[in-house]
Amino acid sequence: MKFQFTFTGEEQLRNIEGLLDDWFKGGFPRDAVLPFRSSLLKTDDALAAASLYKRGAAGLRDDDTGKLFFPEKIPKQTEIPEPVFFETWPDFINTRFTQSHDREKTIFVLDKTLLSHHPSVARSISKTKARLFIFECTEENKNIDSLARICSEMTGGLTSVIAVGGGICCDVAALAGCLQGLRITLIPTTLLSLADAGIGGKTGINHRFAGKNQIGLFARTDEIICIHELLQSLSGDLVTDGLAEILKHSWLNGNFEKWRPAAEKLLSQPAGSAFLDADVQQLISENINFKRSVTGADPFEKNLRILLNLGHTVAHLLEALILHQKSGSGEVLKLSHGMAVLSGLKCLLENSLIGSAPDGFHQLISAILKRRNIHFPLFDLGNETQKAKDILIQDKKNRLASVSQEELRIRCVLPQYGCLNRIPDSASADKFTDACIAYILPDELIGYIKKSGIIS
Repeated sequence: MKFQFTFTGEEQLRNIEGLLDDWFKGGFPRDAVLPFRSSLLKTDDALAAASLYKRGAAGLRDDDTGKLFFPEKIPKQTEIPEPVFFETWPDFINTRFTQSHDREKTIFVLDKTLLSHHPSVARSISKTKARLFIFECTEENKNIDSLARICSEMTGGLTSVIAVGGGICCDVAALAGCLQGLRITLIPTTLLSLADAGIGGKTGINHRFAGKNQIGLFARTDEIICIHELLQSLSGDLVTDGLAEILKHSWLNGNFEKWRPAAEKLLSQPAGSAFLDADVQQLISENINFKRSVTGADPFEKNLRILLNLGHTVAHLLEALILHQKSGSGEVLKLSHGMAVLSGLKCLLENSLIGSAPDGFHQLISAILKRRNIHFPLFDLGNETQKAKDILIQDKKNRLASVSQEELRIRCVLPQYGCLNRIPDSASADKFTDACIAYILPDELIGYIKKSGIIS
């Protein structure tokens, strides 16, 4: 959802930080009419803030004048580009890039982690006339400061941005490119970003106290590129993170039995050989196209796309809480997004919230968690129950089913296996999605997480 606003650069992002803070502190849901005062902030800046707040509000109200603003009308469907596959990085640079981009007007945003395995990527870019920005892609850096810094690099008549990296790189670079009105090319270099973050046009950065991906836009992606060479250096941890999203997709489209052999190859073989396997390459292609089909039918997360959040309500809660916890040895606990999603699936399965799983599904989840040395319970919630409830209510995907503070309920995606083996048409999408969603009291959901042994 997008207001018609003019992005004026890094300074505008600084101007709207305080307003975003106020809205997050107020706990406004995604579809709220958000208040601001034109005597304190320019209307265009407030429109920008409303567009970025949880990827778009239903409206904006000027408390000084009483005037209401609403977003521009958006299409019901948009085309998600088909991925283009290359075997090596030089194949891409020497053909696709040189033929379809104005090199002097292009900026590459490059994930710093990638350089330790593929230093030739930066060297080859430096030989062109394109600009290069190297981004240290961590959750801590996925913030408004990094967004402002990247936006400041996108001045001077640039027309396109190419993001080369994992999900964080794709999310932040695409958001900056969308704000600047650039053509956006994504080259996801992790299995997780290929299966999830790089497909569908979602962009986002974290908010300092509201959590993951709370600030963002839906961006038009012009190209999605997969380069097999860049996947072959992935660590086992990064492979299993991607497998988590693939398992989620296999539940939704009922393809677990078909995809299981390739998934087990990814789990058992080194990345260098696994990503050369034809079955694995087919698995990646089919996952991309499945997500394309869902996000193409519902680009702005009005109905069907909500189901892609399977397991994510629990996952985002665990990720937020883990930042405040320490292990018994005093070390800071870490839980990757993929392992948090698998923990969310484990919770739903073991509490019989999503029906029966196909043979081997639960066992493969357990095998991945064991391989990652994830031990349950992750931590003792202790006196953090109210914090957990606040996080659940604030989640960007949540819509409150009741206005009574005592009866606030959390929207949970609880689909049966294979629910999206055929994508419903637009006329039935709302009703279909509603049937796959339940609203659960925060205490009840926290109770399910404890019952499954994920936390104590």
